[in-house]
Amino acid sequence: MPNDRKGWVKLGRATVSNPLLNKDPDYLALWIHLLCDAAFEPTPSLLGGKLIVLQPGQLTTGRKQLAVNSGIQESKVERALNAFE
Repeated sequence: MPNDRKGWVKLGRATVSNPLLNKDPDYLALWIHLLCDAAFEPTPSLLGGKLIVLQPGQLTTGRKQLAVNSGIQESKVERALNAFE
């Protein structure tokens, strides 16, 4: 995903009362990070050397990349992703 993030992300008020996202502040931070990285329109992206088109709401990433980009420990990123799933 490009670093020139522009635009807005709608965040419902119920997000702050979600028990999963309130489990740990890093979970909420990671959730918001994922929302901000998701495509909002059809977006070309490389995945495994192959050009794909991400649809709105989709993104390509991995736990290592998320850990670097978010500043959250990789093990915690993995736990959060499993919980989100």
